[in-house]
Amino acid sequence: MLPTGLASLPAAVPVKKRLSVPSFGVDVFEPPLRGLVLAEAEITSDDEARAFVPSPECLA
Repeated sequence: MLPTGLASLPAAVPVKKRLSVPSFGVDVFEPPLRGLVLAEAEITSDDEARAFVPSPECLA
């Protein structure tokens, strides 16, 4: 059976390194996305989201 949907389309696969920094998971990308760094915080409640203050090193 042939795959269907988006998974069957040809695509470049991004290469990244996942780092664990307290409170964050940080993805550092390799070429062609070198320079792109994404951080995610796992927030489990509305109260936690309202109280979250990113560190000064974080940019949007």
